[in-house]
Amino acid sequence: MLFEGSDGRTYYNTFRMPYQHSPQMPVHEREELLMLWHKIMDTVFHEHKGYIEDWLAFCIQKPAERSGVMPVCISGVGLGKSLIMAIVSRVVGHQNFSNGKILDVTGLGRSGTQWGDWIYNKIISCIEEISPEGELGISYKVLDALKDIITNETLSLNLKGGRNGTFPVYSNIIGFSNHSDCMKIPFGDRRVFVVDSTGQTNLTSGEYKEIWDWMRDEQNIIAVYQYLLNREISKEFIPGQAKMTTAKKNMQADGRNPMQTAFDLVVVQYPCDLITSGELQLAVAQALQYLEGGKDVAPLTTPGLNNDKQYNAILKAMTSLWGGGSRIRVQRQGQAKLSPTRVRVLRNKADWAGASATEVRESMYVETPWKWIMEDDEIPF
Repeated sequence: MLFEGSDGRTYYNTFRMPYQHSPQMPVHEREELLMLWHKIMDTVFHEHKGYIEDWLAFCIQKPAERSGVMPVCISGVGLGKSLIMAIVSRVVGHQNFSNGKILDVTGLGRSGTQWGDWIYNKIISCIEEISPEGELGISYKVLDALKDIITNETLSLNLKGGRNGTFPVYSNIIGFSNHSDCMKIPFGDRRVFVVDSTGQTNLTSGEYKEIWDWMRDEQNIIAVYQYLLNREISKEFIPGQAKMTTAKKNMQADGRNPMQTAFDLVVVQYPCDLITSGELQLAVAQALQYLEGGKDVAPLTTPGLNNDKQYNAILKAMTSLWGGGSRIRVQRQGQAKLSPTRVRVLRNKADWAGASATEVRESMYVETPWKWIMEDDEIPF
């Protein structure tokens, strides 16, 4: 089928799913074939099974849309995570499914190379193991590097074979890890849905073999496909708004020191997407004072955080420089013009990547009240 893309070009639609034309099974027959599917899903995702099935149903029912939600399942080795992905790859078709390594897909490895083949022209892309061990400070950068990959409809991709450019992206991302500290999730995050399955009992070797043999029968895979295709997605599954779980709350709070939490507060609540380097130091200092019990935070002089290693590590992980670090003169409403300074992006980084200096100046010409910190139920101070 030919269609015209948003860029005005004519494309040939090669998308297909392997079982989209299969005769519809009677419900009772389908349910009998799905017993082992429900068993493995209960084992890996337990009380979150329904939400994950909603996510999978969204991927199959709306293959041209992105959910904006990335499920991340944390468990020990041998629970059956890879078995579920083997089933899913058969359901959507191998051409529509891919596996990737965290450092390759994010470009956070020492080589700095980021390949886009794993997400290009796919429906579901799996990060097999989110394990940033051995890469200094990477756990603080993982989610920041994944944000655009999870939500954007187009991405700048580096494809093997020399094809580079901006391409439409349809794939939805799911990740697995054997590490409870695989990523640092800021308070206010809306993208990641976390399942903690560390307390689940592993499949026995006999159960594993039974499910392995079961998934090699095409009729069983067709049953899973039709089950997800016809599933009514529940109202608690909201694209772009990952449901909060206890495991996610624990990941947000676990191991985060006051400096990291202060950055979380600034990124979520500061009244402007853009901030100067000096303003950011001041804002972080205000947030630190607030965390220490100073509810009425008074204006402070800019603290000397330039040489603070912890501050600079988190700064690079959670914010980005506009314009490659170019210095421009900006002004806040009601204040004098600032000296030429670097501007950092707190939120919506993709939107500001190509912004002009004029657009940046206009956006920053707003009032920034000194008492910008507000009580927020999602930030448990």
